[in-house]
Formats: sequence, structure tokens, C-alpha cells
Amino acid sequence: MSFRLKLVGLFTLQLLLTLIPSLVPIPGELLSITAQAQTSQNQKTEADRLLQQGIQQFNTSKFEAALQSWQQALKLYQQIKDRQSKGKALGGLGVAYLSLGNYAKAIEYEQQWLAIAREIKDRQGEGKALNNIGSSLEKQQQPELAIVFYKQSVNVQESIRKDIRTLPREQQESYTQTVADTYRSLADLLLSQGRVLEAQQVLELLKIQELRDYTRDTRAGGETQGSPLTPVESRVVPPYNNVVYLGLQLTECERQPPYCSKRDQLRSLRDQANTEFNKQADKLRALAKQERQRDPAQIQQEELTVAAQKVVQSQPKTVLIYPLVLEDKLWLVWGTQAGKQGVVFNSKVVPVGRKELATTHIPHFIL
Repeated sequence: MSFRLKLVGLFTLQLLLTLIPSLVPIPGELLSITAQAQTSQNQKTEADRLLQQGIQQFNTSKFEAALQSWQQALKLYQQIKDRQSKGKALGGLGVAYLSLGNYAKAIEYEQQWLAIAREIKDRQGEGKALNNIGSSLEKQQQPELAIVFYKQSVNVQESIRKDIRTLPREQQESYTQTVADTYRSLADLLLSQGRVLEAQQVLELLKIQELRDYTRDTRAGGETQGSPLTPVESRVVPPYNNVVYLGLQLTECERQPPYCSKRDQLRSLRDQANTEFNKQADKLRALAKQERQRDPAQIQQEELTVAAQKVVQSQPKTVLIYPLVLEDKLWLVWGTQAGKQGVVFNSKVVPVGRKELATTHIPHFIL
């Protein structure tokens, strides 16, 4: 028995000695792995530098220079497979092309950022990409579609704000300041389209958050439900989401030859999604035109937010005022009690300066 155990032990030792070289990297391989890690870190550092450089260049209106910086950053992020940072670079390229007048390319980049953000569950990136698409559409004089994307961005931001209520007050305020322009852009666009009640709801979201920041009470103002899409607006979203998803798949397929085998199929599916989206977008524009012809006084009371309705009806002759201060104008939205109609909201734009200014809001972008 003892002799057999010794033989087994000797065999086991020989087997281990045989396997060790394959389990432990030899010095040359170890050096190669270390060198690759250092290279990836160097690429990440350089890409981050280029990303920030592009932001600085964009903020000083050096759009061509910013474009080049973000293109270089994008290549590096692709090489090291940093998808979240790749999304930021794509977002930057989108706003640079938009500033240079290439609207189609701008939206294409923003769509890629949106698709990546959703895949990796980057909600902040998703909210920013939706905002930038909305700004792009607004600049192309497509207010009905711009409103759809601003609303989606606001709803993403609202979900994030609910999750950060446990963070220090300073961090909550910082985030609110970052995204507040999305709310203002949406409210401004709704007001310019005569959709006063919806604009009032968006302004209420901002006021509630300001109250929470001031009182440090996360319950102040009650629960908020974001900015809901209308039924027609909701029908635009699914085909557009298909366009975004298929567009990213096609871009990955066509990144470099030889192209993937599904290229023709992806192109066909994307074209079908585009056709369906355009059909729903046309319906949205037609309905929006009809809605603008309605008398605001005929809008039913139940369309109001509950909080505003209670405030105005609780005290006779009460006027509820929502100011919206923008760079080029001031919107005043006010609600008053009006007999059987309950509460009626109206709005007026007050230009800033000595002469009348255009009521078109300058779109803003988030990076």
C-alpha cells in the first residue's frame, strides 16, 4: 500500500510539473500583457484629454477644431472598447455637425449615442442624447417632433432625480442645474405652440424641485409624474426606437470591410422603420395643427395638474403665476378661476430688450 501511494504521489508531482508552464505566463508573455495594459491606459488618458479639449473648443465656437478632437477621441475609445465614453464622443460630434449645418449627420451621431446609452443602461447619457435630438429637430423647424424628444428626456431626468434624493443637497442641486435647460426648452416650445397647460405642468416640475432644494425635504411638492406623451406622440416612439437600434447595428456592420453578412437585411429593416416613423410623424404634425386651432378656454379642467387646480380654486380671485426666464424673452403663464370651466391658463411672452425679439428659442445641447 505504501509503495502504491508513493507511485501515485510521484505521478501527481510529474503531472503538476508538466502543467505549470501552461498555467503560468512565461516572462515574455507577462511583459506583453503588461505592455498592452499600459497601452490601453495611455489611450484612455489621451482620449479623455481630447474629449475635454473638444468641449473647450466647442464652448469657444471653434467647431471645426472640436470636431477633429472628438473624431480622434472616438477612434481611441473604439480601440479600447470604452462604450460609455464612446457615446460621449458621438454626442460631441453630433452637436459639432449641427453647429456646422450638417443636420442629417448630427442626428445620426446622436442616435448612435442614444442606442449605446440604452444598451449599457447609462440613463444620464440617454437623457442627454434625447435632449440633443430634440434640439436638433427644433433647429430644423420640427417643433412637434422636438417636443416628443424633449418630453422623453425630461422623463428620464425625473427618474434620475427620484433616485438621487438620498444624496447630499449640493449634488442634487448640481444635477438640477445641469438638466434644467431641458425643462425650460420644452416649456418654451410648448408655449410657442399654444400648449399652455402642458407647459405649466413642466414648469411645475421645476418649481417642485427648487422647493425641495430649498427645504431639503424630498417630500415637498408631492410626487411628480414627469411630462406624459400624448397618445399620438406615443405612437411615434416605437418606430423611432427601431430606427435607432437598427442604425447602430448597421453602423457596426459597415465599420470596415468586409461587411457583415446581415448588411442588406439591416438596411431593409432600417428603411421599413424609417417609413413607419415618418408616417406616424406626419400624423402627429397634422393633429398638432388641428389642436392649435382650438380655443384654449375650451380645454377641459381635468387636463390640469391637481396641485395647480387646488391652489387656484382654494381661494377666490387667486392668480397662480409661472414665470419662465430665457435668454431672449420672458414667458408669463397664469391660471385664474373662470366659473364653470374651473381654472383657465393663459400665457404671454415679454421680449427682453428695447425691441421685439423672435419667439423662437435657441436650442441648447448637453455633453
